[in-house]
Amino acid sequence: MNSNRIAALLRSGELRQMSRDLPRSRSLVSSAEKNAAAALQIALSDGTSTVIFKEIYDSIRQSGDAMWWLIGYEPKSHSASLEILREDAQVSDKVSLENLQRFKNMRNDSEYSGYTVSVAQAREIVDFWKTTGLELLKWMKKRVA
Repeated sequence: MNSNRIAALLRSGELRQMSRDLPRSRSLVSSAEKNAAAALQIALSDGTSTVIFKEIYDSIRQSGDAMWWLIGYEPKSHSASLEILREDAQVSDKVSLENLQRFKNMRNDSEYSGYTVSVAQAREIVDFWKTTGLELLKWMKKRVA
């Protein structure tokens, strides 16, 4: 992440400078892995699609949080957590990271407006996790080792 963008996020209150926190980064990566694995064990249906979507979304966001803590910042918004993934994550399909903003919007619609996540939307984030998400997780595990 470029220093000008970090400065802008600090000014806007979306980041707070802290000490680098490797244990917290490790914990967030572990939590992301466990929560996504649990969500993937749930049979996808109209009744479970929202829960599955939210859990996998949170695993993605936690990966971004882990990246920030690794370099000494506390993310104060989901936008900041997803932005560092779009900018800095080392994955083979960088274009797939452009879906993160849309996933955030769907999650917010569900969380704050009561919209139900469709099976198709949940399947989309599941497919994202099984490809890009797992690759991201593998990359993060190396960084926090």
